[in-house]
Amino acid sequence: MRETRFIHGGEAGTALALVREVGERGSALYRTGDGGRSWTSLQLPERVTAAAARGSVVAAAGARTLYWSDDGGETVEALRLPVLPRHLGSELPVTDLLLPGRSVVACAGDAVFRLEPDETWTRHGLPGENGGRMPELLVRLLSSGERLYARSTQYRVYALGEGTAGLYRVDPAPHVPPGLVGLLPFAVLGDGTLAFEVYGATQLLRPDGGRSLRVRSGPWAWKRWLGRLVGGPLSAVSPAVQDAAACPWDAGALLRATEGRLEECTAAGDVLRMAPRPGFRPLQLEAGADCIWAGGLSGGEVDGVAVGAGGEVRMFRVA
Repeated sequence: MRETRFIHGGEAGTALALVREVGERGSALYRTGDGGRSWTSLQLPERVTAAAARGSVVAAAGARTLYWSDDGGETVEALRLPVLPRHLGSELPVTDLLLPGRSVVACAGDAVFRLEPDETWTRHGLPGENGGRMPELLVRLLSSGERLYARSTQYRVYALGEGTAGLYRVDPAPHVPPGLVGLLPFAVLGDGTLAFEVYGATQLLRPDGGRSLRVRSGPWAWKRWLGRLVGGPLSAVSPAVQDAAACPWDAGALLRATEGRLEECTAAGDVLRMAPRPGFRPLQLEAGADCIWAGGLSGGEVDGVAVGAGGEVRMFRVA
């Protein structure tokens, strides 16, 4: 069983792919420039845990090294990663990278790190203390303009703006009782609006602070809420949303990865369901310039798919 994760390359048809066998630490890194029809292995000194791309610029994080290339991986420079957080005596890996503007941003453990022009790293930690409980870890980075967002293992979202001393929490649904808030993966729409999945409905948080709620997934959402209340098995009835991404062909639409299928949710509330080939389970979505790359678990010939306008699905194998 293999797991594949895709990273948009910054231009139409370009992407990176992190591929690893389930249970392995670190991934092999591949790059495509023709929409996934062919893939080239980037021969790095070690397997990596995260990567990012912007045009011909490629960055990848190893155990203690940041690998940097200005020519699509032809030549690679090694830079020192910051001192990363530790848990139970082990250093935690970098879980995601971004290349906003001319900077590099990485998340690891409970902090976000930004590489400054003088090649020093600035650390931005989570607010507050966890009281000795299992630490909250940051696992995903997204950006909208100069604003950066980080998602944690506790389904919380934090924002980091220019000149901000630290991260602060973004609350998607203040009108929902705290015991019922189940923040699932979120996406950043083209106008800077944040879209959160909250138990079967999409909560939209706009840049001006305005909020609206779109119910997209039918009556099963209420079963999930009821299952949460009574602590019973009813929550298993609902198809869990694994990830979401903004559709580049429709400014108000979202693509979601649910249990074994993909769903395009239009601004009007319509849902178009797509079922990839058996043996592939979509878990991760990455919005590109003209399509959405879907990665996940594969036990067959399909490592991922690219979804285009009108529900067009193109399947491919990376390696």
